[in-house]
Amino acid sequence: MAETIRAGEAIYIRSAKQFSRNEIVAFHYYGDDNTAGPDAEGHFQKSWEKRFCRLVAVSGDSLLIRNDTVYLNGRPQPFPPGVKLLYRVSSVAMLEDDLLEETDNNFYGPPLSLNTRIIYRLLLSRDQLAGFQKRHPEIIGAEHEIPEPVSGEDTMYASINPALYWNTSNYGPLRIPVPGETIEVTPQNYKLYQAIPGIRMGTNKIQEPLYFVLGDNRHMCMDSRFIGFLAHSNMYGIVK
Repeated sequence: MAETIRAGEAIYIRSAKQFSRNEIVAFHYYGDDNTAGPDAEGHFQKSWEKRFCRLVAVSGDSLLIRNDTVYLNGRPQPFPPGVKLLYRVSSVAMLEDDLLEETDNNFYGPPLSLNTRIIYRLLLSRDQLAGFQKRHPEIIGAEHEIPEPVSGEDTMYASINPALYWNTSNYGPLRIPVPGETIEVTPQNYKLYQAIPGIRMGTNKIQEPLYFVLGDNRHMCMDSRFIGFLAHSNMYGIVK
């Protein structure tokens, strides 16, 4: 959720039973414990974690992400104030800045030399980008970049069909089932439903409201694009 909630910043989580779109919600998630490292076969142990993300869609909503813009029931949604996107920044010289030392901004590798330009691929909020450009007059351009589609049988994303090539910037369309609706869970769509208590392969009846969450740091968050829908019973608060 950086830059919305910064490292070391104190937060307050208010216990809640009702949740609304655009709130930052806290939830319990049972999944791979990445802090312990994999076993000899590459598998992670599973554990319960407390996480928080921004709630963007609820049961009954249709969701589509295109070029990082979220479309909810066919309507584009504004970016949250602190959202971080991927930018391709061009400079006429190498840059020195604390921003370049952040862990997120080492994910896409070192800068590239291209003719007379130095190219950086950075995860930045709009305010960070504006400040970065102001500090460095050597910067001659900055473009919002969309990662290439991800191919393969298992792309890590919670998708209906891996052949759709969904990724962090282009995901969906999908509709979030409502309580009482009957769904068919298959190997192709299992990741969408894996976090719902009691879910199994085959025919299932949705027992409670479902939610879809996104991190404001859109390219560095294991949110619903990876872990699927969240069940109401796993939600416990709102971040203030």
